[in-house]
Amino acid sequence: IQPKEYYSSDFTPIETINPSKDKKGIVSFTLFGDEKSDRFWSYLVEPLLTNSRQISRILPGWGLRVYISSSLSSEVYDVLVDADYELVVMNENPKYPFIGLLWRFLVANENLPFLVCDADMLLDDNSWLLTNLNQVSDWLESDKTFFRRKNFPGNMLWPICAGGWGGR
Repeated sequence: IQPKEYYSSDFTPIETINPSKDKKGIVSFTLFGDEKSDRFWSYLVEPLLTNSRQISRILPGWGLRVYISSSLSSEVYDVLVDADYELVVMNENPKYPFIGLLWRFLVANENLPFLVCDADMLLDDNSWLLTNLNQVSDWLESDKTFFRRKNFPGNMLWPICAGGWGGR
């Protein structure tokens, strides 16, 4: 199998804006696509902003990161930086319009605990059960390398969801 051309250049960050410092862990999201669509702000940006207001209660000391498309406007960048997100700017490849879904997994290459989420996912949603925090804290206190979100309907069909797992 020949490696695809997108395996390297599409996963190389351009820059990091508002880098997280001295964090216990990172919650990773991806944001790309058409910001002029009706759903972009309400279904993607608003949940990210809600998470930023709740992260210190839900996961004290953790940072929020968005792997963000370089094609999005400065308005999107400014809103997320004001909400204290670390932004890792990535090139969106028109040949592979959904490659951005994979950017959020780049956090696994770091030496910090991490959770990978969908942009529309609320951290205090009962499907994560992070309001209880036992799931994540029990995992962090264990010797287990990976974490997966439990009690999510999709887990009945497959063992792990792309936007519902973590590692260290």
